[in-house]
Amino acid sequence: MVAFAIAGGVFVLTIVISIIVGVGAVPFTQHSGGGFHYNLVVGTGNATETALAIVNLVQWVLGTALGIFAFIVGIVAVAQRRGRGWGVAAIVFAALGPAATVSAVLTTVAVNVY
Repeated sequence: MVAFAIAGGVFVLTIVISIIVGVGAVPFTQHSGGGFHYNLVVGTGNATETALAIVNLVQWVLGTALGIFAFIVGIVAVAQRRGRGWGVAAIVFAALGPAATVSAVLTTVAVNVY
């Protein structure tokens, strides 16, 4: 159950943070022939860009660490037959988290740019 709580919490929070970063990244987006791209950099002199870059970095690092932890604990729960359903759910949330995060931020930027 702990793995599910961590994986579910990280899944929801990273999507929320991705949407916030995506909306904030719109002014820093550059159009190109193939679409758009944004690059948030720390230390450019723009406080908003720096804050968004730091929030994005912290989200990726903590999300990755907690997601891997929840994934491993979910596998252990399934293997030991202790909370098998919670463990499977934790594995699913932990595995889908990175794709959902990237999709949320790119979709938010794309919707607000075009």
